[in-house]
Formats: sequence, C-alpha cells, structure tokens
Amino acid sequence: MVDHDIFEAVRVTPAQARSAYSLVAMSHPKVSFDDWRRFLRGAIRAGRKDDGIVGLRDRKGCIHALFAFRVVQALGRDATLQVTELALLRLPGTVLVKSLISFARDLAAELGLPSISIDMQPSDIWSQDRHALEQRGFAVDRVQMRGKARAPRGVPSKL
Repeated sequence: MVDHDIFEAVRVTPAQARSAYSLVAMSHPKVSFDDWRRFLRGAIRAGRKDDGIVGLRDRKGCIHALFAFRVVQALGRDATLQVTELALLRLPGTVLVKSLISFARDLAAELGLPSISIDMQPSDIWSQDRHALEQRGFAVDRVQMRGKARAPRGVPSKL
C-alpha cells in the first residue's frame, strides 16, 4: 500500500453535507451549517464532471480535507483543472498533499486537461508539502493577493 492510499478522494454531495461540516466548522467558525449547505449546493451542478467539491477521507469515513475544483480557461493558456482548498485538517507528513495530487492528476486525465493549478492557504503549505509538490512537477505560477473592496464608511482612503 502506498501512503497516499490512506485517503480516498470522494465527491461531496448534499447528502454528505453534515459529515463534512465538522471540518468546515473547525476551519471557518463563522460559517453555519445552513451556509455550508447553500455553498455546497451552489458548487455542485448535477451530472457535471468538471466541477464540484472533493473530500479526502480516511478508511473510517472521516473527512480530513475539502477542496473545490473546476475547469478554467485563462487567456493564452490551456484549460486547467483548478483545485482550491476549502478546509484542511493537518497531519504530520505529506500524505494529504500526495492524495490531493493523485486525485487531481486522475481527474485532469479523465477530463483531458493538460495542467493543474492547486490553490492553498499559505499557512497550510508546510516546507515538506512544497517539496512534495515540487518533486511532482508543481511550481509557483502566480501570486494571488486579497484585500477589502472598500474602506468602511467614515474611514478615509489612504490613496
């Protein structure tokens, strides 16, 4: 058995919303169960293979990671499978990252896509994860920065 076989990648359905919610609540305490169910329903389009939510679960059925995935077409680039972290329960080592890569490669091959983009929280990328990703041909491609759309009312802009 290979270490990444510890986890099975499963598509999360609305019927599994409750079992996945404990991980969501730990990662995002302000997200209610109803918020999660609405998000999940919006992220899943029945019968579609090219987008959804995947959970990495252990043999006991406990979900350790949740990722959204979809196919994106950027200007001047090939279509790409984009995988975005939603919630992650860290374990020592690189087992989760290796399982994620295995899932992403299988799905990209199934969809006939030439590339994969993995988007994770910077705090969730440990040095051994970066090394495991690099060993499997992944490298930093773009940097995403996030900020507030507007300053709160009454607060002068610093521009």
